[in-house]
Amino acid sequence: LLRRLMLQRLQGYTGDTLGASVEIGEMTWLIAVA
Repeated sequence: LLRRLMLQRLQGYTGDTLGASVEIGEMTWLIAVA
């Protein structure tokens, strides 16, 4: 999960809108679980 999160984060840094959206989704999911 951590590696996948880092990959999504890297995609967000590349400026890919889809990658950024997925990153936000992951963060929201983590916050919801926490």
